[in-house]
Amino acid sequence: MTEQVASYRRILKSSSIIGGASVINILIGLVRTKIVAVLLGPTGIGLVSLYTGLMATATAVATMGIGTIGTRQIAEALSKDDECAVAVARHFREVEEGWPGGFARKEDEDQAYIAAHPLPDDSLQLSRLQVNGHEVTYCGREAMAFRLNDRGHLTAFAGSDAKDVTVDGRTTVFADKPLPQLAWAPVPKTRRVDGGAVLQVMAHGRGVIRIPRSDLPERIEIVADGPTPGSRGHLVPSHWEDGALVIEITGRESGRSLWGVPVP
Repeated sequence: MTEQVASYRRILKSSSIIGGASVINILIGLVRTKIVAVLLGPTGIGLVSLYTGLMATATAVATMGIGTIGTRQIAEALSKDDECAVAVARHFREVEEGWPGGFARKEDEDQAYIAAHPLPDDSLQLSRLQVNGHEVTYCGREAMAFRLNDRGHLTAFAGSDAKDVTVDGRTTVFADKPLPQLAWAPVPKTRRVDGGAVLQVMAHGRGVIRIPRSDLPERIEIVADGPTPGSRGHLVPSHWEDGALVIEITGRESGRSLWGVPVP
């Protein structure tokens, strides 16, 4: 299904709902008017019309057009196809923060405190967790975050000690083995420049990662950060395989920003 066809279907569905609601309101109004006319007579109908007009005026003044403005703003937001990121983390609400010394750290005191108060397990085990309208299955540590596009494809991810994630029944394997840290995301359109990067990747450790194709261009090269901010470093070997951009992370790339740059 193309994006244009999906857009037409959303418009048709919305129009049908609004049209159906309008028809129901008209029918209810006819029935109400008939009942009022029978019970109150001509004088009662006049009073009801007068009070209805006063209520409409008062409502317009009280709301100050918020309904119309809100509809416009919602429609504008939907037209932008804004993507929403979802994050999940362990909540250590029962862990007391009783570290002595404030900002003046003393290693021996810290080690003694940790020995007396072992830190809790930071593993993150999710099995069909319902969160923000999604169902997530995941195995890693600390925290994770993801973002889907309007077609339900994974476009951004960040996590630790993980190699795959399942969102809404779709599993994405993004590494050949769990990596200490891995994150990728498209460069926001507001930050893009002509001929610049459209993807940013950061990985710690060594291994092979697989970035889902999603909305990435077919011709793209991966460039590491250079020695100075904003400079280009070495090209990182990459290739497409089964709908994913495959990149090998070595000690040279570990912990450095990698940029996906379209090739003319």
